[in-house]
Amino acid sequence: MNKPVVLLAATTVIFAATSAYLARALIAERALHPAAKPIQPEVPVAVPQATVAASAGNGELSSSPTATDAAVDRQAKVKLPPRVKNRTYGAARLAELALRLQDDFPDLVAVLGLQPAEAAGFFELLARQKIREQESAMKVSDGMAWQKEREVRRQADQAEQAAHLGAARATEWSRYLQSLGSRNEVRELRMQLADSDYPLRRDQYESLVTVLADEQLRHKGERERLRGGQRDAANPTPAETIEYMDQRLTLIEESLARRGRAAAAVLDSEQLRRYQAMLEHERLRAQAEYESFVTLNAEAARKSE
Repeated sequence: MNKPVVLLAATTVIFAATSAYLARALIAERALHPAAKPIQPEVPVAVPQATVAASAGNGELSSSPTATDAAVDRQAKVKLPPRVKNRTYGAARLAELALRLQDDFPDLVAVLGLQPAEAAGFFELLARQKIREQESAMKVSDGMAWQKEREVRRQADQAEQAAHLGAARATEWSRYLQSLGSRNEVRELRMQLADSDYPLRRDQYESLVTVLADEQLRHKGERERLRGGQRDAANPTPAETIEYMDQRLTLIEESLARRGRAAAAVLDSEQLRRYQAMLEHERLRAQAEYESFVTLNAEAARKSE
C-alpha cells in the first residue's frame, strides 16, 4: 500500500471518529439542556416518505400526502406523555408560576393561617394576575399610558385578592407585603444562627420582623421625601447628584442605627452581635455605592467646566 493511500485511509478513520464524537457530544448537550426551547420543545414527529412519481418515467420525487395533509398528520401524531398533568402550555405555565410564588413567600401560609386548599387557590390567583401583567407589558407602546393602566390593574388585583381572602386576611396580606424586606433580613439572620449555640427562637422571629418592618417603612418615607425635594430628579446636575447621594447616605446610616437599637430589645447578646455584623456589611455597601456615584459625578463636573 503506497503512502497516499495510507494517508487517505487514516484521514477517513479520523474523520469518522470525530463525527461520532461530535454526534455523541450534541446528544449529551441536548440531554443536559432539555429546555432550550421552552415555548415549543423539540418533539420527534413522523415525516411522510417521498414517493417516486411513475408518470413521465423521469424518476421525479413528489411529496405525498400534500403539505396541508402532512401538517395535520404531524399534529395528530404528537402525543403528550402520560406523566404530563397540565395538558396545555397555559396550564403548565400557570402551575409553574404558582409554585415559584410559594418559594417567594415561604411563610405566607403560616402568617395568614391558610388551609392547603385555600393556599393553593390563592397562589393560583396570584399567578394568574402575574401572567396578565406580563402579557400586558408585552403590548405596551406608551410609557405614560402603561403607568396608568398598571395602577388600574393593581387596584383591580387588590380587590380580587381581598375577595378571595376576606377582609381580615386581606389586611394581614397587605402587612405581609410591606414586611417582605424585613422578613428576608430576619430569615438570613436565622440561617446564620441555625448552626450556632444561640439559634433564633420562634417568638423572636415575628417580633424582630415587626420592629424592622416599622423602621423600614419609616426609612422608605424619608427617602421618598428626599427624592421629592429634588429640583429635577430625572435630570440632575452632577453637583445635585453629589448632594443628593450625601443626604441619602446620612438617611441610610441613621436607619441602620435605629434598626440596631430595635433589634437589641429582641435579640440576645450573641444574636445581636451577629446581626450588627450584618448591619455593618450593609453600611459598607452603601458607603461604596455612595463613593462610586460621587466620584463619577465629580469627574463629569470637571469635564464640563
